[in-house]
Amino acid sequence: MTFERPTLQQLIDRAVADVTTRLPGADALTRRSNLNVLTRVHAGGVHGLYGYLDYLARQLMPDTAQAAFLERWAGIWGLRRKSATTATGAATIYGSAGFTIPAGALLQRSDGARFWFRPWTASRARPWWPARA
Repeated sequence: MTFERPTLQQLIDRAVADVTTRLPGADALTRRSNLNVLTRVHAGGVHGLYGYLDYLARQLMPDTAQAAFLERWAGIWGLRRKSATTATGAATIYGSAGFTIPAGALLQRSDGARFWFRPWTASRARPWWPARA
């Protein structure tokens, strides 16, 4: 059974119900009353705590942990992050013979990965040019 995090409105409703039940004659529903403000402040604080607990729960599992927690998980098993390396590959670029791709020209994929080109002059129509990530 999974835990459903209560919404802010549900927490406000619970706080109002608690005040109404525990303080007979008090009206926590009156707008701008001290009790109404206190119930909303209390519910907001609890909502923030639920958010923090949700964040911490995601850090408990390596597949959902953020970088700092993931590195800590890796350290438990004696693993360290590898340093970045240069990748090379081919890119399909269409053009006419004789055009030049300037050194350092940037190609960016839809996922945000960037590739810089080495200088290259097309001697004939060619479907690919060297690129470095």
